[in-house]
Amino acid sequence: MEKEILKQAAMLMSEMRRNAVYKVVNRGLTVIVQQVKSMQPPRIFCSSILHRNA
Repeated sequence: MEKEILKQAAMLMSEMRRNAVYKVVNRGLTVIVQQVKSMQPPRIFCSSILHRNA
């Protein structure tokens, strides 16, 4: 019985940790996108990427 509870607790902890990491990554990406948008118009940004890839 105790082992089962411990297993459940471990699963819950790993799930919470995964969710926390996902939230942090999501927030980080949002901040980066906002900074890029405020820095320069998207058109210039896209064309510079296209030129670099060409």
